[in-house]
Amino acid sequence: MNMEPNQLNTPQGEAAKQRADELARQAQRGTWLSGVFTTIIIAAVIIGILFWIAYGRTS
Repeated sequence: MNMEPNQLNTPQGEAAKQRADELARQAQRGTWLSGVFTTIIIAAVIIGILFWIAYGRTS
């Protein structure tokens, strides 16, 4: 086994780097989307509670 420092410059190393970059991008996109959905759900629950308090007290 010849472990050279410039192994990443081979076509296999380049493909592996591109695959890793793509996986990292997909992971970041996934966490970003779940964060947005979580924020929307929390905001909807808070707004719902506020409306329930406002209309529940008046009726």
